[in-house]
Amino acid sequence: MSPLPLHATPPSSSRWHWWVLGLCFLASCTATFVLVTMTCSGRVLPGRTLAHHELSGMTREEVVEFADSLFRNATLTLSVDGKELRTPFTQTGVVIDSQAIADAALAGSGPVASFLSLLHVSPIQEISVPTSIHDSDFLSFAQKADALTGQAPICAQVRLSEDGTQHVAIAGSPGQGVDRDILRKKLITVGALLENASLSLSSSLREPELTMTQAQEAASQANEIVSTPIVLTGPKDTNFTPEESEKAQWVKVEEKEGKLVPVLNRQAVSAWVDSVVSQVDRPAINGINAVDSQGVVLRLARPAKEGRRVNNTQALREGILHALDSRSEYSGTITWDRLEAQMDERVTEAGLAGLPYRPSAGEKWVDVNLTDSTLTVFRGQEVVYGPILINHGGVGHETVTGTYHVYLKYKAQDMGCTPEWPYCERGVPWVAYWHQSYALHGAPWVKEFGIGTDESSHGCINIPVEDAHWIHDFVEIGTTVVTHY
Repeated sequence: MSPLPLHATPPSSSRWHWWVLGLCFLASCTATFVLVTMTCSGRVLPGRTLAHHELSGMTREEVVEFADSLFRNATLTLSVDGKELRTPFTQTGVVIDSQAIADAALAGSGPVASFLSLLHVSPIQEISVPTSIHDSDFLSFAQKADALTGQAPICAQVRLSEDGTQHVAIAGSPGQGVDRDILRKKLITVGALLENASLSLSSSLREPELTMTQAQEAASQANEIVSTPIVLTGPKDTNFTPEESEKAQWVKVEEKEGKLVPVLNRQAVSAWVDSVVSQVDRPAINGINAVDSQGVVLRLARPAKEGRRVNNTQALREGILHALDSRSEYSGTITWDRLEAQMDERVTEAGLAGLPYRPSAGEKWVDVNLTDSTLTVFRGQEVVYGPILINHGGVGHETVTGTYHVYLKYKAQDMGCTPEWPYCERGVPWVAYWHQSYALHGAPWVKEFGIGTDESSHGCINIPVEDAHWIHDFVEIGTTVVTHY
C-alpha cells in the first residue's frame, strides 16, 4: 500500500469533532448570557457603593430601603458656643432623595453590562447622595440650635386677649442664634454622608424670624374668621349662638414654614356643636297613670314627654367649618329623630287618701308635684285642668314645699329688675303669688317644660303661657296651692 500524500484531506470524522466543540462553546456562552440576564438584570452592578457600603446585586427597592435606613440611623452632634445638641438627621430638615440614589446605582445595569461585568473587575463607583432642606423642619431645628445659647431670639406670637375674645399680637425680641445660611449649607454637606457627623458653630446677634408685622397680620386674619356669624336653630325655634370666647378658641395661630398662619381648631368647633346637641338631645320620659290596686286607671298623673336624638351632628360641624374657612355666615337647622315615650303605672289609693291635700267638697286647689314636675288643678277630688308639665326651682333656688294660699294676682308684672335680684324679666304674664316671692306664672321665654328641663327657675312655678292664663282666671285670692315631692 502506498502512503497518503501530504496534502490529502483529513477524514470526515475529525472535521465533525471540531464542529461539535465549537457548537458546545457557543451554547455555553449563550447559556451563561441568559443566566446572567435572568439573575442580574435590574440589579446593581459590582463596584458601586453608597457611603462606602457595597450595593452589588441589590434591586431598586433594596437600594431605596438601604439608603433610607442609613439616613434614619445617622445622628448629628451640633455644638454651638461649646454646648451640644444631639439629634437624628431626620429631625434637622435634611431630606435625601432615595429614588434618585437608586436611579444612579442602577444606571447602565442592562443585560449586556451585567454579562460583561463578569469578564473584568469593575472600578469602585461611589454613588452621590442628592440632599435638600425641608424649610419648616429646618426652622424648627435652627431654633433648637439657638436655644443652646441660652439667649435665643424670641419670635413675635399671637395669643388670646385677657378676656379670651380676641387674638392679639405679642412682640418678640432679638437674641443670640446661629447663621441660617451657614447651618443650611453644612447640613446639606454632612447629611449626604449618611453616617454620624458633628458640626461646630458660633452664635451671633439675630433678629427674631417671626416679626411683629407678621403676628399682627395673622391676628387680624384670625379675628376675621372668629367674627363669622354662626347660629344653629333647634326645637321651637330655639337659637344657639357661640359666645365670643368660645369662637375665639375655634382658631389657632400656628407657625408653618416660617410664617404665622391661622388654622381652624376642628376639635373646638366639634366640642361646641356637641354641647348644643347635648342640650337638644333628651331621653323619652314615660307618662304615668295613677291606678288602684286592681289596675284600674284613676287619673293621669304625668303626661308622657317624647324624646329627641339629633341626626345631623356631623353635617352641622362641617357646615360651620366650611363657613369659617370661607368667611361666610352660617345658619344651620338642627334635625332629630323622635323617641316615643311609653306609659307606666303608679299604684295610688282611691279617693282622698290618694291626694296630697284633703279638700272640702267643691274646693278649688292646685297640686304642684315637684317630683313629676306637673301641675294639676282640682275642684274637690275632681281634676278640672291638667296635669301639665311645669318647671320649678333649681339647685340653690329650690321651690319651697307645703300648703299655701294665693294672696296676690297680676295680669302682668316685671320680675327681678332690682339690684337684689340676679335677673330681670319684663311683663311676666298671669302671675299668682302663693308664698312670699313664690308665684305661679307664665314663662314665654321657656321652650321646654317637664323632667329634663325642669329645674330652671329661681323658685317660682314656670308654666306655658296659655295654661298660665287659664289657671290665673281660675284661682282666686285664698285658693290653696300645695307643693310637694
